[in-house]
Amino acid sequence: MRILSTDENTIVLADSALRAPVTIAADRYGLNHILAENENDLFFAQGFNAARARLWQIDLWRRRGLGLLAGVLGPGFAAQDRACRTFLYAGDMRREWASYPAGTKDICEHFCRGINAFVERVRQGQAPLPEEFAVLDFAPSFWRAEDIVRIRTNTITANAVSELKRTALLQQDHERVDRLRAVLRPFRPQLRVEATIDRPEELIALLELATAPVLITRERLQAGFADVEKWSDPQALASVDVSVAGVRAIEGSNNWAIAGSRTATGAPILASDPHRTLQNPSLRYVVHLHCPSFSVVGAGEPALPGISIGHNESVGFGLTIFPADQEDVFVFDPSASEAEEKLIAEQVVVPMRGAPPLQVELARFAGHPVLRLDRRAGHGIALRTVWSEPGASPYLASLALLRVKSVHEFRSHLARWRLPAVNFVAADRAGSIGWFVAGAIPKRAGGFGLLPRKLNEDPWQGFIDNEDLPTSIDPPSGYVMSANEHNLPDSWDSSAQPLAFEWYDGFRARRIHEVLREQRAAGLADSEALQDDVLSVAARDLLQIVLATFSSQFLEAQPESLCAFLRWDARIDNETPHAAFYSHWVRSYLKPAILAKQDAAAASHWVADISLEALIDELKTLDIAQRRELLECSLQTATGSFNWFSFSPRRAVFRHAIADDVVDGTCFLPPAVVWSGDETTVHYGRSGANPYQIESGASFRMILELANWDNSRWSNIPDQSKPEPGKPTAPLLYSLDRIAKEIVATTRLVSDHTVADSLSYS
Repeated sequence: MRILSTDENTIVLADSALRAPVTIAADRYGLNHILAENENDLFFAQGFNAARARLWQIDLWRRRGLGLLAGVLGPGFAAQDRACRTFLYAGDMRREWASYPAGTKDICEHFCRGINAFVERVRQGQAPLPEEFAVLDFAPSFWRAEDIVRIRTNTITANAVSELKRTALLQQDHERVDRLRAVLRPFRPQLRVEATIDRPEELIALLELATAPVLITRERLQAGFADVEKWSDPQALASVDVSVAGVRAIEGSNNWAIAGSRTATGAPILASDPHRTLQNPSLRYVVHLHCPSFSVVGAGEPALPGISIGHNESVGFGLTIFPADQEDVFVFDPSASEAEEKLIAEQVVVPMRGAPPLQVELARFAGHPVLRLDRRAGHGIALRTVWSEPGASPYLASLALLRVKSVHEFRSHLARWRLPAVNFVAADRAGSIGWFVAGAIPKRAGGFGLLPRKLNEDPWQGFIDNEDLPTSIDPPSGYVMSANEHNLPDSWDSSAQPLAFEWYDGFRARRIHEVLREQRAAGLADSEALQDDVLSVAARDLLQIVLATFSSQFLEAQPESLCAFLRWDARIDNETPHAAFYSHWVRSYLKPAILAKQDAAAASHWVADISLEALIDELKTLDIAQRRELLECSLQTATGSFNWFSFSPRRAVFRHAIADDVVDGTCFLPPAVVWSGDETTVHYGRSGANPYQIESGASFRMILELANWDNSRWSNIPDQSKPEPGKPTAPLLYSLDRIAKEIVATTRLVSDHTVADSLSYS
């Protein structure tokens, strides 16, 4: 069939790689459907469309990842370039390409040709230059396929930063503070500092800077050569944008798949809402890719071909982070005879606009990035990380899912998945559902990966085969789900084969289980309501502890405002002051109180690291008198300092890389929106230094109905989806007949050496 609209445009591309015309059809809900006659043309058009929709975003993604920011933005960005270059893939490119699903190199090459075709149109004045380029006075770059796979710092792995924090605490005898940072599961190993590390905060800063978003301000643009090191500290970025503080904290996500035995249609429902930093444009881009060999719709990062969350004709899939330990810091002796030949250093030139280039030394030890090197002292610190492995370009292995036919064959399509480590849930049209852990998870030569080690050889002995990682298909419960919680089956032996010890707090997972267990004839609206659910199991637990700690007579004697809070339903919304008071109490009084109780000598900055799950566990271990004293003091102090009649609702701020008016009159920030929920609720909303500013949440949401793909729903905020008035989500259209009824504009791409005849589809 031919998809037409009243607004049709044909673009003739000179010397393009297109073999046949391609149609890009935009529906009224903000989704582009790319229709091609062959796969190469399809990925070319996906690249062209990504550049047309998100040129500024993907160009910045490439420059940040490759360490090319300072060349166009100046010395204020040279330290970030240096950090990102430290972790670029530097291995053999033949092994790199061979480590992905078959055809990945060809796909990336055609995708980049599509990007470059649009960049050329911009440079020739045939397409508009996005305003950001004009404001900052530089032009978009051309791409090479290897640019996509060499960049690794666009995803976050675990747990180097945590190792360094734990080292800092244990070296100063603050193990009780470390226990507040996380509840290690399934058990807490015996911990002993093997490798002493001086100034671990400097190494943490390097890792945080390498994964930090780009932040462009007047002050940073005006930096000179002498200011390079000032901007090597992430706190310099946080001073102008608090959302950058603690940037390496991994955001959570939710997903679930419900079997047909529990749904109204008799077919599965699958939901996925990944949580990432809220930004403008949104982190992900939703697209429909259709050709004779496959048809997929869903979300991916716009700088990558394919999708990572969505569905094809047969299977739907969604993912969350599985917090596997994929990093180990180790200390080596560069002067040791067995180490000398493993240490390779190179001098790298970092271009800087408006200043002489910066000369930096980047070193690798046995192929692993060196974080610190002091040859004179015989001391080096390196990072063993999956980032450095062939085939570890984040999310790119999702290309293997384009043609997956069933849940039962899903595991085999994950064989080459490396990064990030994830929980996939999947559902198929035949009615099966499944949960799959995927990722490159190391087999350690010794230890549990929770502290740096001292050695001159590889701390890893290969990786656990993906096929051996935890899997569940069609469980008796009738659903599968994940929310970054500790979800290893009881049969998994973490002593012999540890995957992770540091998990996210389990509050979201508990709430999802509570709701899904009770559903018997679930529909799309039920999953949509669960994605919007703001009941905090953490708040409910704390309220129950307070009520169990004090007598009814004591509680009745408290101010009415506090009594009302104790009757609160634990929903983190913006309609009443109770949620605001709860945040005020926990953040400013309860966490500092538990830190002081456990370790009075610990620095106050560790308050921000306290896990709420660990805090609740510690409260339960206190004797009744200690618990009563701590709760009474913190609640009364919080009550006296809170204005119950004038509280601010929490708002989501969608950050833009250009963070202030670098040129008078420019502003790229969309309006902030009221946002309910916190980091413990299914409707996720994590704040940072400013408790009233939400920094991360579900900008993309998807709910799939396998009984009829066209009934599925999606949203991608703040810039892509266009729902019907009064509805939070839009139809995720899939069938060509249904799409044809909703098209508002079409673009036909043709090569100047092909006949621009009509596309037809069976």
